[in-house]
Amino acid sequence: MTRSPRPLAAALAALLLAACGGNARAPWLTSATPATHTKFPIAGGVHASPAVAKCDDCHGPYDTFRQFTCVGCHTQAQTDPWHTGVTGYAWSSPSCYQCHPDGTAAGIDHTTKFPIGSTSKHATVGCSDCHVNAADRTQVTCTGCHGGSHDQATAAGQHASVAATSYGYTDALCLRCHADGGLTLAGHTPFAIAPGTRHPTDCFRCHAQLRTDTKPYGADFGQAALSCYVAGCHDAAQVASIHVGRVTNFPTGSSSACAGCHPSGQGGG
Repeated sequence: MTRSPRPLAAALAALLLAACGGNARAPWLTSATPATHTKFPIAGGVHASPAVAKCDDCHGPYDTFRQFTCVGCHTQAQTDPWHTGVTGYAWSSPSCYQCHPDGTAAGIDHTTKFPIGSTSKHATVGCSDCHVNAADRTQVTCTGCHGGSHDQATAAGQHASVAATSYGYTDALCLRCHADGGLTLAGHTPFAIAPGTRHPTDCFRCHAQLRTDTKPYGADFGQAALSCYVAGCHDAAQVASIHVGRVTNFPTGSSSACAGCHPSGQGGG
């Protein structure tokens, strides 16, 4: 009598399933899809796949998706002119990825905000001098270059009219007022500010809100961020009493209404 091989085959199959954890739903493909390839987007944009970039274009030379190449598509003749004057630039995939971790040029346009052109004060400054963390370009340092007792003393003298609560020799405070690399206090009109006056130069007392664009570390000096009702300045109850009998439907606690009638920060109006 010959024993049927079926019970043995079934037992072997059970052992194999147990060894695999019994996971009958294991994915057949372990690479990212266009939808999940989010760190370096290929579902849309300049690297949209498969219309522009295919898997092998970036990962073809390697046996793992953890490695990739940029120079297979981006030739040196094409990229060198774009990076003229950029300190630390090299035509290599690691160099590309250091400045373009998401595969785009977004956030590195210095033409209008914080100029680094050949005629600017920061023309000779290298990327890594300010952007010490290549993975997060929003982290910027100023004191790395503007250091030393002389520069600190000079800066203190230049900010002598600024209240101590708004000035400090730190990266965070420098960038909060000078997020665009310019002198934001120049031409502070028609709302005049000056030491010893009704409205001293205390930037953050009025402009407490931060920007919501690509430079979230900078103070929002827009009209919408102006605050009149802050501690030690204009008390809402006191202001309301001053306007009794003078203003109909006085909007208590509205900073925008204050600026509407007092654009220069003076009484009357």
